[in-house]
Amino acid sequence: MGNPDDGSIYTEDVVVDLPYAPQHHTGKLDGKAHVLRFLTNIGVYFSDVQIGEPTIYETGDPNMIIAEYTGASMSKETGLPYRQDYVSFVTVKDGKIAHIREYYNPIKVLVATGEMTEPGSD
Repeated sequence: MGNPDDGSIYTEDVVVDLPYAPQHHTGKLDGKAHVLRFLTNIGVYFSDVQIGEPTIYETGDPNMIIAEYTGASMSKETGLPYRQDYVSFVTVKDGKIAHIREYYNPIKVLVATGEMTEPGSD
């Protein structure tokens, strides 16, 4: 899939849907510029960002794959670790990413950013 920070892998009108994003977090990105700005801003809030090698699953559609991968980082604001498992449905058009629908556990984001405590930790 290439380096996500490399704008050449996206169509100009790429859309990223994050359907499990908490209400006050980014739920949709429209266009390459928006996607790249979002990716750049991750470094503002998180350090030591690591993305694991994805497991790729082919689908019956030659323009779509499913990618499963892990991510880890540290919240700069809280100092808390952020570890996440992701599943993304990726659609390609003319050899470039045109659409991503990414699923993740929103509770893990909210705990790392200090917006809630770990369920069951009280």
